[in-house]
Amino acid sequence: MVRKASITLVVAFSAALAAAAAINKRIRGGEEAQEGEFPFVVRLHYENPIVLCAGSLLDSTTVLTAAHCLEGKGDGVLSVRAGSLSKDYGGVVAEVESVRKHPDWTQIDHQNDIAILKLSSPIEESETIGYAKLPPGGSNPVNGSTAMAAGW
Repeated sequence: MVRKASITLVVAFSAALAAAAAINKRIRGGEEAQEGEFPFVVRLHYENPIVLCAGSLLDSTTVLTAAHCLEGKGDGVLSVRAGSLSKDYGGVVAEVESVRKHPDWTQIDHQNDIAILKLSSPIEESETIGYAKLPPGGSNPVNGSTAMAAGW
């Protein structure tokens, strides 16, 4: 199930949860999300049912995730599942057509740990699927702001 936690951060990306989820198997202090609460969160997986990471659906064919999620994690077709709280069923599944990692990302220090995935078919908005709303360029959250994080 998708988990959520309220945390204080300067900047939060749902994709950044992948490292914590891999270590803790869930978001520490998290709770189960409600259907439709995080309509932009997608699950990344190869042909096996193991969850690799979460990502954010930016538009019908673009997903933002962490670059480390794509390193040596599996073989076969990489796909995303949107619109479902389950890691195994429901929602819409689309194959990843191309991957673009930040050019300065390295496994050594995990700096610039970000990647963009382009999907081979669009995922349209619905009652359970939506696109992440990014803040305007140059905007900064107020110190002490509360942010929400979501992932598996």
